[in-house]
Amino acid sequence: LLAPAFLVLCDIVEGQFVTPMVVGRRLEINAVAIFIAIAFWSWLWGFVGALMAVPLLVVVKVFCDHFESLSHVGNFLAAQHTAVVEEDADEQDGTTAA
Repeated sequence: LLAPAFLVLCDIVEGQFVTPMVVGRRLEINAVAIFIAIAFWSWLWGFVGALMAVPLLVVVKVFCDHFESLSHVGNFLAAQHTAVVEEDADEQDGTTAA
């Protein structure tokens, strides 16, 4: 029983601590978007939907980040919004874009 217990312990440590720390630093997601996703998918699919909500949200965010036309959705899903500040910089300088 020692070998299976060690395997379960390693799986728990990796799944609950190591992977969330590594992935969390690399890919930050808006807390409101997570709440909305969990509420929607748990309403639609129940407990299984609640478990699948965040992975599906990560897939949607990565997909939106790779396409320019969907960048506004990716910006909403990001924890820190990256806004386009070119227009604000032009207004402060007193110049206008041609």
